[in-house]
Amino acid sequence: MKNMNLANKKIIFRFWAIIDLLYIFWYIGMSLYNNTIPYYNDITIALNTIENVGGPTIYIFGISSILLQLSLILSATLLFFINKYAKLLCYSQIPFRLLLVIPSIPFIFGSYLPTVLAIIWLITSEILKILSLKYAK
Repeated sequence: MKNMNLANKKIIFRFWAIIDLLYIFWYIGMSLYNNTIPYYNDITIALNTIENVGGPTIYIFGISSILLQLSLILSATLLFFINKYAKLLCYSQIPFRLLLVIPSIPFIFGSYLPTVLAIIWLITSEILKILSLKYAK
């Protein structure tokens, strides 16, 4: 039974690691496609926006975006190696994903969903992630 649980945990953790890696590769690919340096340009734009516009909302979105992008690299690594802190990091990403509307399973429908369906997909993907990670003991 213990080996079965470990096998399930490996499958679930590696699935989410691959999903995070796919998002990271997509993000880097889109940045390169748009002739920008991945992460560097986004951090520079976020910091410039914070400086020029100001206000707590801009700070929250700018810092949240940077933190989420960096944490996805770490979570993909922790999940892939079945690290005990992977679940905690994934759970801590959920508020940022909801705030920034970045679902855990982003690729199925692309960006062509109507707003209501996109919100439903966002919430559903986060619930699926929470439940599957909780199941993986």
